[in-house]
Amino acid sequence: MQEVKLKFISDFKVEKERILDMYIKFYGPQKGHQRFCERIPWYNSLHDFIMVVAEVDGNYVGQACAYGVKAIISNDVLKIHWGVDTFVLSEARGLGIGKQLQKKLHEDCFNFTSAWYSPVNGIIKKKCGGVRLFDVSFCYYPTSKLFGVYVDRVIRKFFKIDYHFQFPLKHFYTKINASRRKFQFQFHEINFSQNVIDKMCMLLKDNNFDFYVERGSDFIDWKYLKNPNLKYHLFEISFNNLVYGYVSFTEPFKTTFNDGNVLGVKVLDFIVKPDSSISINDIVYFIDTFYQLKNIIIDGVFSLQKSNYTFMRSKTLPVLSTCSKKIINPYLGYIDQDMEQMI
Repeated sequence: MQEVKLKFISDFKVEKERILDMYIKFYGPQKGHQRFCERIPWYNSLHDFIMVVAEVDGNYVGQACAYGVKAIISNDVLKIHWGVDTFVLSEARGLGIGKQLQKKLHEDCFNFTSAWYSPVNGIIKKKCGGVRLFDVSFCYYPTSKLFGVYVDRVIRKFFKIDYHFQFPLKHFYTKINASRRKFQFQFHEINFSQNVIDKMCMLLKDNNFDFYVERGSDFIDWKYLKNPNLKYHLFEISFNNLVYGYVSFTEPFKTTFNDGNVLGVKVLDFIVKPDSSISINDIVYFIDTFYQLKNIIIDGVFSLQKSNYTFMRSKTLPVLSTCSKKIINPYLGYIDQDMEQMI
């Protein structure tokens, strides 16, 4: 049996040749170079980035990574490490490498935590000591496309064509959910400033969330402003000149939902006053209208906030962690872990 060696990477310049070779084999030349030349330096700029690679016969054949952030958990400030960028080359599968990599991070990282993972990876994480911290709902709010995704699946299965089928139902689902809507709030597009960051932090505190990642200036600068893959909009929500909250969301991007093709938008952060009547339904309506004015027809909006939106679809997954705290009222956005990544 081939010997598998695990190794922590401390100098990416020295290890460039072997890491880049692994990336090109897994992602292809263009995407492999992009991830090594842009994404790795960006991750590493946080100064708490961990990469462990698996080596077989002198070649790197897999990796698992993590980065650390400050989290407010039950009123305590704790470090957690989000697991990111785990893969094993097809040629090296069957050697138990994925489990070895995950086990190493579970053992060596502070409060190793994962919110977004594949079913197979979830099984491995549980075997390595990850337990349920709380549940998160991955929601799809259709604006113009829902049943068309199932047509996409049928066409792909029987005709082997990757097709984007669209019923003539532009904004159909948004209009249905707006029929009883009474909304007087204003949206103003803004840029991040220290004042905005301070207000976001205060709103998170006022909501009495017992889990959330601290959105300090370092985090905002790194995750939003310097993120090589992220294009976003930030809006302040107000009424009568009083600020009620903030919402940020991505530019539209091509992705899949239930194996169908959609042009979607992710809600990165949605933070409002605890006594506010603003709901995620209002945000979906606003986002659809925002892009409609730009002559862009989006198919749907992805969010981690769940509501009674008609035709909404959701999938609930447990956040797995080595942290043993009891969480009742968490806050999580698509900007957390690496869920904002679109490339």
